[in-house]
Amino acid sequence: MGVVSKDNPVKIGLINFIKGFILGIANVIPGVSGGTMAVSMGLYELILSSIGNFFKDIKGNFIKLLPIILGILVAIVSTSKLVTYALTNYKAQTLCLFIGLIFGGVSLIMRKIKGKGSKTNYLIFFVIFFFVISLNFLKTGLIEISFTNMGIIDYLLLLLMGFIASSAMVIPGISGSFILMVLGYYDKIIYTISTITDFSKLGSNLLILVPFGIGVIIGIVFMAKLITNLIKKYETKTYFAIMGFVLSSVVVLLLQLTDFKFTFINVATSLFALCWGYMLARAIDKE
Repeated sequence: MGVVSKDNPVKIGLINFIKGFILGIANVIPGVSGGTMAVSMGLYELILSSIGNFFKDIKGNFIKLLPIILGILVAIVSTSKLVTYALTNYKAQTLCLFIGLIFGGVSLIMRKIKGKGSKTNYLIFFVIFFFVISLNFLKTGLIEISFTNMGIIDYLLLLLMGFIASSAMVIPGISGSFILMVLGYYDKIIYTISTITDFSKLGSNLLILVPFGIGVIIGIVFMAKLITNLIKKYETKTYFAIMGFVLSSVVVLLLQLTDFKFTFINVATSLFALCWGYMLARAIDKE
């Protein structure tokens, strides 16, 4: 069996599909940032540049984004129930897996900022770091949401929620799912996605998911263009900010483990998940 070249488009597409699948799972879990996972998977700049410059090379950018998008969609549709089960029964292990993935991908950012420290850059890092952690103390479910008897305002709000959530997803360290929880939309959106294969509810589900999805697309394009321009004009400062976002997300995940039970099996399996996540991210980085 011959060696497959790293430039093999099929291999690259398959690897990016797997990375997209991990991003999709991350976006379902409150507190886990899809943007952070994109950084850890080495996809962040690729996604930003492909979306931000999409119309300059539609075919090329579409081919780059397609396996990632398919991976994200397959993960969201197929794992929403599994993720709920894992968080309910194996919360520590699930979160430790993602912490490992984050640590495994930090080296990608370190290469960007190594030897470029300054007072301004460190200030940017710490301001972002503590800002993201402070978001964790916002109360969730501040608004009672209902998807029955919806009017034009409700559909516009769904579009706005999609915009806000996807904008947060693009920024490393900020969880779009958590923002939806704060605004009271998370449970309803996840339930709608998890029942998308129930054809008896297809019409009502699409009435919810279409405006939300349009908002998601607009938010991703807007934030991708904004961050791409920031990287072009202020590359080092932007990457120090990204490092603040990424490392703060580790603290945010750890803050969710206040009910952790220190039994041998819990500690052992959590450490195993942490190490496995780290090694997975490192292996993907080498690809």
